[in-house]
Amino acid sequence: MNLRVLQQPVTVLKGIGSKTGKLFEKCGITTIEELLRYYPKGYDIFDPPISLAEVQDGMHCALCCTLVGEPSIGFYSGKTVMRLKGTDGSGQITLSYFNAPYLKKVLQAGEQKVFRGVVKKRGNTLSMDQPKFYTTGEYLLLQNSMQPNYSLVKGLSNHAIQKAMKEALLQFPTDQDLLPEKIRKKEGFVSLFLAL
Repeated sequence: MNLRVLQQPVTVLKGIGSKTGKLFEKCGITTIEELLRYYPKGYDIFDPPISLAEVQDGMHCALCCTLVGEPSIGFYSGKTVMRLKGTDGSGQITLSYFNAPYLKKVLQAGEQKVFRGVVKKRGNTLSMDQPKFYTTGEYLLLQNSMQPNYSLVKGLSNHAIQKAMKEALLQFPTDQDLLPEKIRKKEGFVSLFLAL
């Protein structure tokens, strides 16, 4: 790859305008090369969903549940709280979302979704606060994968960095390695493209 290409500003990538570019700059990312070398602070492993009967207090997991009944909306400490019930046949869980009444239109009774978050168990009652949710198809694509978690600044989401990274790799494939192939093979290193 031509090094000049790597020195282009991140704003040449689709979806990154000047406003988002300033957020990337706060992370120390101004060029394509800096983006490609912005390594994750860790990874999120998307394990297969487990049943409600298997969960334990404090467990971070994915649950495939069917929503039952209508959501209830109340107020707690000045926040709007929407609560839904979900079941998988082996148990029931309460799913709570704060200041997100619009989700009432998104999460409908009878729908099956995968909810991912930390389970709280009080007696026989299970709950999850602010779980991320996915269609079963969306989760199936993520299942058994490791998704990068990046250091963030206010206004810049992990998803935005992942999207920019994918766009950079699609537009500017890194076909040149800094290490000679002979050394890479001898030491068992993967290519730069695969590593990124």
